[in-house]
Parts: sequence; structure tokens; C-alpha cells
Amino acid sequence: MVDRPKVEVGTIVINSASLRMALVPLGVASLASAAMLIACIEVHPYGYYRVLRWVVMSTAVIGSIVSAGIAARVQWLMWIPWVYGMVAVVFNPFAAFHMKRATWLIVDLIVAAWIVAAYCVILIVALRKRGES
Repeated sequence: MVDRPKVEVGTIVINSASLRMALVPLGVASLASAAMLIACIEVHPYGYYRVLRWVVMSTAVIGSIVSAGIAARVQWLMWIPWVYGMVAVVFNPFAAFHMKRATWLIVDLIVAAWIVAAYCVILIVALRKRGES
């Protein structure tokens, strides 16, 4: 039996195999979130924005957990889970922030770019770490 390295994040134990398995759902969620955020350029019914909050918040939570597992191994990535946490707070559906549409448009586009860029960094670092182990 192969003993794989484990990383403890709070009470969650993440080994390298589970970390790689988490990259696929994070990628799908990241692309869905980014597409929905970019689609906010057009005006949609209020229900769309409610679903958007749930999707982006869920992506941010998943991203925070996965990036915390990687940041435990790569110290310079420690800031990524914190930014994901801030995104989750801004897009939380329980206590919604109210801003003007123009402000939301800027926030949406910045967050869409952030989510794609952060996933790319996480993926590159995870693949490099896999090559090293």
C-alpha cells in the first residue's frame, strides 16, 4: 500500500488523490460561474441573479477549500483561499449586498476574471506538484 502525503485543513484531511479529484468539480463550477457573471452584461430577471449568487458562492467555497489544501504545500498561495472567502461573502444569498447595476457589472467582470485566473493557478500548481511527487 502506498502511503500518500496528507494535509490537514481544519478538520478536513486532504491527500493528493482527493485534491486532484476536487480539481474537476472546481473547474466546472469556475467555468459556469464565469459564464454566468459575464452574461450579466445583459439585463436578466431577478431570479437569474438569485441563482447567480448561489452558484458563485458555492464556487468560492469549493475554491477556498481546494486552494487551502494546495496552499498548505505552497506558501505563496496562502492568499487565494482568503480572496475566495471574500467573493463568497459578497455573493452570499443570505445577506445580499445592494449596489447599483453599474457597480455590480464591474464587480461581476472582476470576479469572473479572478475565478478563471485562480483556477488556472491552482491547476498549474497542482499539476507541477503531481510531477514532483
